[in-house]
Amino acid sequence: MNFSAEKLKEKERYLTETFSESLNQIQTNGDVFTTGDTDFPKAFSIGRCEVIEENRAKVEVLLFWKDENRAEQRKINVFVLRKQNSWLIDGIER
Repeated sequence: MNFSAEKLKEKERYLTETFSESLNQIQTNGDVFTTGDTDFPKAFSIGRCEVIEENRAKVEVLLFWKDENRAEQRKINVFVLRKQNSWLIDGIER
């Protein structure tokens, strides 16, 4: 699951233009939407949502890994922006 311009293009409708442009500058094999590296989570869950401004919110996303050697959970924050009645991803904080 390598990050590529083609995969970014598929997800553009869920991203703000600014965030999409910032991701276009990244060259990585990692997952830019979760961990930022190649350690891909096995599952995720949406946690708390906090309104920052009228059309901006911070959504807590819990990432999970579980196998015979490991059980781990990490939290990331996803910032979303409301544009034309749709919520778009505007940034990710790890």
